[in-house]
Amino acid sequence: MATQHQLANAEKLTQEKKVNLFLLRCKVLLETDEKGVLPAWIEDDIKPLNLTVDQAAMYYANSALEIANRIDKWRSIAKCHLYRGHVFRKMKWWSDARDSYIRAASDKRFAADKGDRGLEELISLCKRMKDNAREKRKEKK
Repeated sequence: MATQHQLANAEKLTQEKKVNLFLLRCKVLLETDEKGVLPAWIEDDIKPLNLTVDQAAMYYANSALEIANRIDKWRSIAKCHLYRGHVFRKMKWWSDARDSYIRAASDKRFAADKGDRGLEELISLCKRMKDNAREKRKEKK
């Protein structure tokens, strides 16, 4: 018979798999074409919400983050923030994307990535895009 500790660990593992499933769905939605049509595999509980593709991606990233926080897995929490940053960036919400990427940097696996798509570059990109948007608004006035 399984002990209480073994049952708790099994539940945590199940929840961690759910986090990864939600983040995988988020990634697939981020890579979906721009037509805005949700894929057929979207869960029945999401369909009635009439979400756009980006909103559905954020729904999955937020759901994953909620579970990761509940099971207190800091690496999963950082990964959720990374995906939230990707969604915000796609939506052109530069400040929120930058903030999410900074939160993701709490995991040194992400913070150490110095490549073209590394966090350092993504944070700089978001700052540049935010500054560009601010300049365009000033020009319109």
